[in-house]
Amino acid sequence: MTMEASVKIAVFISSLLVILARCKAQDIFSLRVVNSTSITTPHGRLEVFYKDQWGRICAEGWDFYDALVSCRQLGYHWVNYLGLDGDKEGRGEEPTWLSNVGCVGSERSLERCPNDGWMRHECSGSFATVWCTNEASNLEVEFFSYIHFATEGGLLIRPYPDSEPYLVCDKGWDKAEADVICRQMGFPSAARATTGSYFGEHPSRLGHQLKYIATGLKCQGNESSIGECRAEMWFTEQCPPSHEAGVVCNRREELAGFQVRLVSGKNQHEGLLEIFYKDRWVTIYIASGDDYFSRTVLFSVGTVVCRQLGYGYLMDVTTDDRFGEIAVPIAIENMRCSRDEESLAQCEFDEMDADDGSPANGAAVGFICSGALPEGKHPIRFAYPGVNRGSQSGRSTYLEIFYDGKWGTICNTDWTRENSIVACRELGYSHLWYDGNGLGSGGSGYKGPILQEGITCKGDEERLDQCELGTWSQHQCSHKQDVSLGCSKSIESTTKKSPLTTADAAVHQGHAAQLFFLMFLISFI
Repeated sequence: MTMEASVKIAVFISSLLVILARCKAQDIFSLRVVNSTSITTPHGRLEVFYKDQWGRICAEGWDFYDALVSCRQLGYHWVNYLGLDGDKEGRGEEPTWLSNVGCVGSERSLERCPNDGWMRHECSGSFATVWCTNEASNLEVEFFSYIHFATEGGLLIRPYPDSEPYLVCDKGWDKAEADVICRQMGFPSAARATTGSYFGEHPSRLGHQLKYIATGLKCQGNESSIGECRAEMWFTEQCPPSHEAGVVCNRREELAGFQVRLVSGKNQHEGLLEIFYKDRWVTIYIASGDDYFSRTVLFSVGTVVCRQLGYGYLMDVTTDDRFGEIAVPIAIENMRCSRDEESLAQCEFDEMDADDGSPANGAAVGFICSGALPEGKHPIRFAYPGVNRGSQSGRSTYLEIFYDGKWGTICNTDWTRENSIVACRELGYSHLWYDGNGLGSGGSGYKGPILQEGITCKGDEERLDQCELGTWSQHQCSHKQDVSLGCSKSIESTTKKSPLTTADAAVHQGHAAQLFFLMFLISFI
């Protein structure tokens, strides 16, 4: 090839590249911000490219979601809602290309949003503006839950003040995303990311369908707001029911040197509670007695203690002298746990005055944990442990199962009488008194996850976890479908394999409505 031919080819390629670059820079629906004094956070009139010319967008119908899609198309994470005031400057020479743009926020470019069509408008003289930013500082987050702890709950997010609220879909929801939410709420970090509508579905869903601000969120963990993370889709309805994300936030940074132990028991899984706090071993104050409030508080504390020590689940609390006398000062009072903390240091508590710290001033607080569970063992219990919801001969309330360090309910989808018989047998009762399958349990008071759906038992198993189980935490249920049971001990027989007869079942089912009402009242205690 001659030198002349090589030069011609080089010139042709260079010209072609220039043409391609110009075409790329001038694609239809390319956007730019004009009259902005900032490159990092452009704030000004938005223009769109069409027919080889830049033109304006009419401000009629222009809102936050239109601006958000535009800013994301321009490479920014979020939009400042204060920048939507519109440009009322003179029309100039630029044409007005679009009006009544109607994005919902999930679109990847302005081209995908509905509008009145090119040059079909009656513009009043105000034009669309944006204020693009990489910091979603105007995004607001609040918790909702059936109980009121300020550090945890399901998530309700408003993309800007006074906007429509959105939920968060739990697809891809993990610790990194929860950390961002907790920091945005003013907490140091997250203890846990919750899925499967752990805190129950938001009450507003009963009246109308709330949308989701995002599904498939993916955060690095260092973002200052959830709006700065990437997502598979923003502002969408595409999320299965009962899959709302939530968080449990740490109230404070872990205290240096904070330790917990149980002493004076028959084994390491039981004994008096002692806490290493401020360079000494101390314990907590609880008034002497065995009242409902004290036991409820202690069960919350003990649940966290057993989890922190890796000793399975809490079986019982003690306030008597079975583990001996208190041997350390009482230095902590008013300890309050939500039961979801990973460490006792995350619970709320007050320090006592030094003069009040003598062991004689309170009961000896002790706990009995189950010990570490073998793989595949998932015990069950009646909800509200430590509080009698029946008599020595019978119990009735929601059924819970233990998995991954926490208790949760079982959905009654495909729940059978054989399942109920096995559950009563495992709990130490010989007869099924009441089977709540199909009636629901109200669900208005239970706080926690739904862990199982679709359990199938033959009826002769000793434990529920020996039956065919569904996939853990995968369900299409709400707490209205929690399994509820009533079990009793037979007067005539002591064998654990004495299931209720069909005739007995017909008689006892007549009490179903009365029990349902009783359980409804229990949920509010």
